[in-house]
Amino acid sequence: MGLGTLLSPAFGQDSWVDTEFHRVYLKNGNFIDGHLTKQSPLSVTLTLKSGEMSIRIDTIEKIEFLKMRSLMEAPRREVLRPRIPESRTPPPVAPTAVPATNIPPSLPAGRASRLRAPEELYRSDPEIRRRADEILREIESANIESKDQVALRLRDVGGDVAPYLASLLEQSSRDLGLQIFQVLFKMKDPKAVPVLRQLLDCQNPSIRGQVASLLGETQGPDSLKILGPMAKDDDPYVRQVVATWIQRVGDRDSIEMLGPLLGDADRDVRYRAHAALLDLGHRFDRNERVASILEESVRSSPPRLQPELLFMVGKTNVPEVWRAAAPFVSSEDPAIRKAAAAALANLAAPESADTLLHQISREKDDSVRIPLAESVQRLRIQPAIPYLIEWLEGTPQEVRAAALKGLQMAAGTTFGADRRLWDEWWLKNSPK
Repeated sequence: MGLGTLLSPAFGQDSWVDTEFHRVYLKNGNFIDGHLTKQSPLSVTLTLKSGEMSIRIDTIEKIEFLKMRSLMEAPRREVLRPRIPESRTPPPVAPTAVPATNIPPSLPAGRASRLRAPEELYRSDPEIRRRADEILREIESANIESKDQVALRLRDVGGDVAPYLASLLEQSSRDLGLQIFQVLFKMKDPKAVPVLRQLLDCQNPSIRGQVASLLGETQGPDSLKILGPMAKDDDPYVRQVVATWIQRVGDRDSIEMLGPLLGDADRDVRYRAHAALLDLGHRFDRNERVASILEESVRSSPPRLQPELLFMVGKTNVPEVWRAAAPFVSSEDPAIRKAAAAALANLAAPESADTLLHQISREKDDSVRIPLAESVQRLRIQPAIPYLIEWLEGTPQEVRAAALKGLQMAAGTTFGADRRLWDEWWLKNSPK
């Protein structure tokens, strides 16, 4: 089945009655149907029958919300924003809370919108609002091909159109809100900042994430003072967006903001924070501090997360961070020891040889012996040779194979898996 034939969960039933879904048109000519659950300047996430799919923004041609009424009837577009008044001078519209049906189940019930009316934040111009509303109505009625071009005309309205558009984000449908968001992202108008800042407290996590991105794009490094507290947001999508913008606009001190996110309950947030930490550490030559933050994160995280965090340490390709894994290679938990040994083997920092040798001399768990033998292979730790010779007998095949590779690299020769020959060679060649 090709990518373009992936359909919404209703596919295969006898009727399309009441089926609603998003269709993502890709630049390669394919399309994907599903339910849009997350969106950011970098990607959108669709929920499909088979699970979630993340799609990069730069591969997307357009997105449309569709409704199917019957199997034979063509899809029709949702009327995206029917609430725009038809009068020439529309009354002020205060942002309202998103209906409960649109709030994700994970959203805390106690969060309440405390948004002020737009007029309290910027000077309202009725003519600007009228012109903007006309374009918004055109967006709703435009065909798929011209919708984005119509939306771009909002940039030419001028005046206080940016704060006015920002004030509509919370009350608009998801699809129109995405159009408004894309326009504001291109405008980068600082006049919208007061409205955007208060939207960080709205009920909808998708909007909070969008607004965090807008603030990052509009204010650059200055936005971190606002976005920093959002790293503790209730929703993982928002926390992931914050980590992304810390990476994009952060300075050498911004890596301190990423530490708490490394042990986040959400896996995507952890990996985004990890990538951001490594990038900033390399960019500002702070790998030693990165190692300390990683070690602190592993120590403060629950044991179930420690192997994963140690795995991330090993994938950094930054030998200096070996100190983040070293203390855990002697953990009482074999899963943690195994992850730490694998991390040290991947990093292959010469400074870690003594730490590894100490654990090799006492390790009894076969699952941990394998990455330890791999570390001998990478670092050629010659004092570990007698221990690896012992592992050639009475151990599982995987351990014997790893030990043999380690021996061959450390000794610079090979006798196959014959322990007797290895014992004889070591007796002649061991340091006296």
